[in-house]
Amino acid sequence: MVSNNVDKARLNKSLNKIFSYRLRKDLVDQEIPIHIFDSDFNYTKFRNFVSSRAKSESVKVVASCDISNFYDRLNLHRLENTLYAIKGINKSIVKLINELLLYWSGRDSYGIPVGSNASRILAEASLINVDKFLLSKKIDFCRYVDDYRFFARDASEAHSWLSILVERLSHEGLFLNTSKTTIIEARNANENTSTDENLVINSTVVDHEIEKIDVQAIKNDAPIIISGYSGLIPTKFRSIGKNDINKLEDESKLYFDKSILSNELIDPKDFTKHVRIAVAKELWTDFSEISNVLEKFPQFVPYYLDCVKKNSGNLEKSDKDLISKNMENIIKNPAILEYLKIYLIRFFSSEDFLKKNLVMECYSNLKRSEGIYLGRAILESIQHHVEREDVLRIKNGFIRADNSERRQIIKILKNNLNPNEFGAFYKNISLNINDFLYSFISES
Repeated sequence: MVSNNVDKARLNKSLNKIFSYRLRKDLVDQEIPIHIFDSDFNYTKFRNFVSSRAKSESVKVVASCDISNFYDRLNLHRLENTLYAIKGINKSIVKLINELLLYWSGRDSYGIPVGSNASRILAEASLINVDKFLLSKKIDFCRYVDDYRFFARDASEAHSWLSILVERLSHEGLFLNTSKTTIIEARNANENTSTDENLVINSTVVDHEIEKIDVQAIKNDAPIIISGYSGLIPTKFRSIGKNDINKLEDESKLYFDKSILSNELIDPKDFTKHVRIAVAKELWTDFSEISNVLEKFPQFVPYYLDCVKKNSGNLEKSDKDLISKNMENIIKNPAILEYLKIYLIRFFSSEDFLKKNLVMECYSNLKRSEGIYLGRAILESIQHHVEREDVLRIKNGFIRADNSERRQIIKILKNNLNPNEFGAFYKNISLNINDFLYSFISES
């Protein structure tokens, strides 16, 4: 009863983005037959499209992911609101559908039945806004049910797109299955071969120790899939003990190959092992040169910067200059993800790598769409390095700031303006903005 309107609201078939459960064109105003879906849109066509798209010269890596427990985790109230928003759907039908789904879920507000065509239509409806969001971001993707593919120019772009999907799905109460999230070189993205037939190098990190690579599998020339996207790449560098040094010394004789860093993709195990070998052998020039690849592989930035912080005293000025230059290139990239930008802001607010003007520039250029925490994170990082001119720039940003950022602004102004100047400012905002936490901050 709602299928025609749902299908019209989905991305058009001609875009070759969504290959799952598209309605047949001849269903309009006809009795519903047994087979209601277009036979030209199926999993086989999805696989063939992925294989064809991966052969494009502009596509270097393919990211693959699916939604964890998709049918079980669908939020029924969000689904109801999505159906209400689709033009042409009778509101009373939506209400009845929602009552049925709530009954079947035991009033749990999550999950739809598995296996029926009706559920397939509703599942597709639940992702309409996600698909349109990805399209609006000019992300090159396709989907079959909960299975997404991204066709990127490099690993950095693939990583960015996956992060965008993770954030957007979180608004729907959905999450990626990290064990099935992979990034693979496009030349190896043969969708006609199942993932089980490929070598999957598990990048799970246990206590930040790196598991050994399956050398025999590499000798067999199996394509290497970089697996494990979220939470599996370490963000903290674990200090190297004496036993680790001896172990890494032995491994470096066979393993330390800087050419690996020029690959189209770098396995997290390769990257972290190279960092640890460089530190263990005190190869500080090699260590600083590793930063050259981070613009291409920004997912390693937190781990690398933590290692820089813990070994800063061993670095020569030339090493620090190279690292700083490469990090500056990354932070100036307008597509940099918010969480990575926060790591970089903190890096450039540290004593050894302080670039106050760069941090203040980031604050001045802040867009409200960049995240509700970023402004406050910048102010928290730079607060001990500001001068009067900086304080006045920060003061001017108070009106456009959100409440979390405003509280941090008040702290900075209170600590850096003379009492009369701060008193006049606070009197003005207290007349126009009501937030009891402001007065608490002012008094403290």
